[in-house]
Amino acid sequence: MLQLSVGYFCQGAGYIIIGTYLVVLAEPVFGATAAAATWLVAGAATAPSPLLWSLVAARIGLRKALTVCYGLQVLGAVLAIFASAPVLLLAAAALFGATFMGVTMMTIGVGTQLGSPVAAAELTTWYSLGQITGPALVAAVLSGTIMGSFIVAAIALAAGMALSLLGARAAQAR
Repeated sequence: MLQLSVGYFCQGAGYIIIGTYLVVLAEPVFGATAAAATWLVAGAATAPSPLLWSLVAARIGLRKALTVCYGLQVLGAVLAIFASAPVLLLAAAALFGATFMGVTMMTIGVGTQLGSPVAAAELTTWYSLGQITGPALVAAVLSGTIMGSFIVAAIALAAGMALSLLGARAAQAR
């Protein structure tokens, strides 16, 4: 459960960095007013995502679905780093929205499979700590550079993916 928990901490940190700085990244591309459109795209992608990821997990298995979901989330963070064109930034926003609920939902599912009666509470605590730490780390270390923030987010999400998949492997072995 420790690998899964630390992975979920990384997920919380990476998620909130993107959530915090997405509109800031979008402003030079879209202008101040239109930058909020990235949130509309992210929100529209978020709404159906729990059902989508439930169906994907039922079809290919929880661990594989979590891998795909995390991979798409990392791709979205990396895409945002190179998003000089509006379509790329909107794609990054869509990937952000379409994946973060799937990762959270499926990770808690894996925690439950590990047999912990308090998996949801334990994992949510780790996620929350990541959400506190991520922006604070970026602010302290990178002095608010936007590209650096997204690089940190991509690294945190990739680390979260690796650790969570190790934890998911343990759940599958049970």
